[in-house]
Amino acid sequence: MTSELRDVNLLLTCSRCGRNSPATRQNCLYCGAAFPITPMNVLKNRRKVDAWEKGYNVIFLSINETIPDIKLPEILPLIEIDEKSLRKIFQEHNQLPLTRTATLEEAKIVAEKLDFLGIRTRIIDDFSLSREPSRIRRIDFLDEELIITHFNSGKTERVFKKELSLVVCGFFYERRIHSIEERKKRQNKLKEASEFDNDRPLIDIYTKSNSIGYRVFPNGFDFSGLGIEKKRLATENLPMLLEKLSSCSSEVNLIDNYTRIYKLLRNIWDFEQSKNSIGWRRKGFGGFELESELLINNLNQFTKYSRLQWFLKNG
Repeated sequence: MTSELRDVNLLLTCSRCGRNSPATRQNCLYCGAAFPITPMNVLKNRRKVDAWEKGYNVIFLSINETIPDIKLPEILPLIEIDEKSLRKIFQEHNQLPLTRTATLEEAKIVAEKLDFLGIRTRIIDDFSLSREPSRIRRIDFLDEELIITHFNSGKTERVFKKELSLVVCGFFYERRIHSIEERKKRQNKLKEASEFDNDRPLIDIYTKSNSIGYRVFPNGFDFSGLGIEKKRLATENLPMLLEKLSSCSSEVNLIDNYTRIYKLLRNIWDFEQSKNSIGWRRKGFGGFELESELLINNLNQFTKYSRLQWFLKNG
């Protein structure tokens, strides 16, 4: 960190009561009046943003090659990535989130500090990255157009092939942990637990002008649009669908590295978890059993990564 940020002994004088407080505080220690926003007190008082909050993501773009010495010890306190992961991001030129802040002001301060240290970044808010693409049921390939059929409404939409911009491949992972806890005399004891894991391919398709995009889940998707090339199994049809989409235009980018980088994403965009209580059952004298299910999935993470690709190319 710079000497400005290291010196926690600096004092700020309150304009209301005239007393001094440490410069790392956001409010006066004595009367509670707000101090002017400075990089020092913002960075010192940063907190981890909860998954349900709408925050701001500082995305790594590139290293400034005009700065010969990238100082990792000064960069790491600004971000939420460990040194090993950060080196991997740099080496593989992955444009991934480095940190997530609660406010835009915090994100700007972090981005400015990183830029000074030779790291080029971009700020994108959670709202822009979290909107799920529209699920579709079928794609028909014409000479110059695609006819896209939406999943629930059955509404069709025509898209010129030359408008296609991105195809992002990934997977939807889901884990269900079913458990029964025995509760008696204020003690909890795990009586039974079972786990179910499932993952299946996932494809997002974007045009140059539409950041929302379209989503293909192989289950429930009608591959009849492939015509005579259609095979019996979805696992056979999926690569053919990707090939036909990629060949629609020379400007279509196929992004297929999610399986290699999703663990790096978990530093900032972790898998979501939710616990559902199924119900209580009385068991014996004074005892109860609680049946519950813990759900873990990566859908929000993949959505953010997928839409990030659109913003990096078109936004």
